[in-house]
Amino acid sequence: GGTLAGAWLRPAAGGRWLVVRDPGMPGPPVEALRGALWDGRFRLDGPGRAGWRIGALGEEAARLRRCSALPASVLRALPAIRDPHGVLAAVPAMDYPSFSACAPFALSFMRATEGRHAGAEFSGGPFKRGPADLMC
Repeated sequence: GGTLAGAWLRPAAGGRWLVVRDPGMPGPPVEALRGALWDGRFRLDGPGRAGWRIGALGEEAARLRRCSALPASVLRALPAIRDPHGVLAAVPAMDYPSFSACAPFALSFMRATEGRHAGAEFSGGPFKRGPADLMC
């Protein structure tokens, strides 16, 4: 398989197809401050924190696998927040470790529309299993 526009097309359950961000091609981490744009697709709407970074969840997806029904390839490409020491602090799309911990890092998914970006709310709802504030 190859990559088209930074995405993989993979077979999924029930004869469906899954379009997944190529986990080997995420943008470099950026400082997690309001208005920051990571990977050309995710805009930080919350206040964020100076010195903290937004980047791909990457290999740490393995330890969060039990919190989501999504394939590991999807989880690896999710935006994650790391503290100034590089320690995973939050995964807003999964409300990990809790909704309140993710609140300063609220993200919008930006999709290209007619040559400009149009925002769409990016919520943890479809990405997690169980109630909000689930500790994984």
